[in-house]
Order: sequence, then C-alpha cells, then structure tokens
Amino acid sequence: VLETVREFALEQLEHDPGADTVRDRHRDWYLELAERAAPRLAGEQADRWLSALAAEHANLEAAIGRSVQSGDAARALAFGAALWRYWIVHGHLLEGRRWLDRILALRVPESLAAAQADVLTGAATLAHNLGYLDEARRLCLAALESRRTLGDSAGAARTLADLGWITFLACDFAEARRISHESLELATTVGDRRGMAQALSNIGWTFFFEGDAERAREACQSCLAIRRELADRRGVAIMMWLLGWIAGRSGDHVRAFEMFEDALPAFRAVGDGRLYAYTLATLAEVSLRAGDVRRAHSVLESEALPLFRRTDDRWGLGYVLFLLSWVSRERGDLKRAESFAHESREIRRAIHDRYGVAESTAALAEVART
Repeated sequence: VLETVREFALEQLEHDPGADTVRDRHRDWYLELAERAAPRLAGEQADRWLSALAAEHANLEAAIGRSVQSGDAARALAFGAALWRYWIVHGHLLEGRRWLDRILALRVPESLAAAQADVLTGAATLAHNLGYLDEARRLCLAALESRRTLGDSAGAARTLADLGWITFLACDFAEARRISHESLELATTVGDRRGMAQALSNIGWTFFFEGDAERAREACQSCLAIRRELADRRGVAIMMWLLGWIAGRSGDHVRAFEMFEDALPAFRAVGDGRLYAYTLATLAEVSLRAGDVRRAHSVLESEALPLFRRTDDRWGLGYVLFLLSWVSRERGDLKRAESFAHESREIRRAIHDRYGVAESTAALAEVART
C-alpha cells in the first residue's frame, strides 16, 4: 500500500510546477540526515543511526541521484563521504561502489579536495571488500596524496592504515606491518585514538597470518582497549572475533567459542551481516578443529554461505567453500570435497588472494591423498 501511495505521489509531482523545489528540499533533508549519522556510525549510537539510514535507504538513493544527475559535486561528495560506511556495514557493496564511481566521475573543484579524499577512501574500501585490490590501492594512494597535500595528518594516518590493510590482503605481510606501524606512529603523534586502533588491528591481523599468535594477541588487546574506550561496539566485536580465531587456532576451543558468542550479537545489532557471516565461518572452522563436523556443516550451509552469496563477498565465499571442502572430506564425500575446494580456489585466484589460493590448493591435495 505504501509503495502504491509513493508511486501515485511521484506521478502527481511530475505535473507540479514546484516539483524541482520539492526535490531539492527532499535532497537537502536527506543530506542532513546522512551527515548527522556519519560520525556516529562507529560509536555507542551506531545501532540507532545505522537503522535510521536503513529505514530511509530508498529516499537516500533518490537524493544522491538528484545530486549526481545535476552535477552538484559538493552535495554528491558529501553524500558519498557520509554513506560509504553504511553501505559496507549493511552489505550494499555493489550499490555503494556504483554510486561512488559516479560521484568521482564528476568535475570537482580544488575547494572540495578534502571531501573528494573522503570519497576516495570509501571507494578504496568498497573495492578491496569486493576483491579489486589493484583498484583499491590506486584509490587509496590518490586519497593519501590528497590528504598529505592538505596537511591532514590524522586523515593521512587513517589512509595509511587503509593502505596497510590492502597490502595485508595482498599477502605482503612485512610491507603491511611497515605501513601500519607508520600509520600508528602518525596517529599517536596527532592523538587520533581511532586511527591508532585501526593500525593496531592491522598489525594484529598481520602477525596472526604470519603464525605469531602471541604478538597478534598483544596488538589485538591494545586495539580492543582503545575501541572499548571509544565505545566502538562494532570495532570491539571485530577484535573479539579475531581473538577467538587466534584462540581456536592455538587449541583453546572453549575460549574461542566464548569470544564468538560475544561478537555475534554485536554484529547482529548493527546490521553487519558480512562480519556476522565471517564470525560464523570462523566458528565453523574452530568446530572442525574441535571435531564437531555436524555443527560446522550446519553453520556453513544454513547461514554463512547464503549471507556471503547475497552480499557478493568473494573473500568470505572462498573461505566458506574451503571449509565446506574440509567438512565433506571429514564426512567421506570426496567428490564434493574436491568440487568445493576447486570452486574455492578459483574464486580466490580471481581476487588475487594468495593465502587463500594456497589454502584451497592444500585442500585439494588432502582430497587426493585421502
């Protein structure tokens, strides 16, 4: 009924001589909403503001479209800078990427360089989440150059952290650590606690994937303390998830499950289906390590796999398919195990996930050896 009313109202608006004024007021109201929400998307009020944006998704889309179609770079950039975190958290990766591409294609005067750098950062983040690492690096370097030119040290520190994460995803762990330490030093110098947490998170992930669990835990605990101080519920949940993964791979399965049980409700509360799915996937991995194949299979098939397919998250999809190969092998279904491992490897190759390709290749070798 509401959609029918909306369509009728839009049809009537087309014949109203004051239609442009109405559309401009609509655009400006939703820009104000987006800008009010943006600084609150990582704090204690994140749940409320993410829900508010989700409820107005269609209106926000219409308002952005109005700005882009009219070539209004100032408002379009403001929308892009304000909304990219929302698009990531709620899994609108492809939609967000399309909007940011259109916004960045507009002619932008030098006076809007800071806003453009914010949008470049968002575009880089969406790109690497979709598996386009080369594009993400290019966008990130453009944002970093702009922030340095503007003398924005805090922004440069956070952009360095973004670059460190992209480098981590490319499996250049030593370089990722170097960049992340540079980010940490700069963020510490300017007193940017959120930037410090971002860099420490990168360092923790890097040590974890290099196999140094103790140093990974130290970095994660430091990051966790800052994110608790900032009341960053989602950030706290990310660290709980990683600490659970570290515990699981270190053999402390009970501790791992406790961490996951703390992280899952937080991701659900902020509507972050992707990180909720990643936590479920790692819970399945630890279940496999603990010998609970039935639980792992249930979690992967019924929840994690559908979530990753819906959001087009190829990083997560490749990981879940690798785990399903492991499950199938444990259940004696070698044909499915081989199929899952092969599909996983192909997806991971497509996004240049070197660590993942090695993992999936090892899974194929296990099938052949069994």
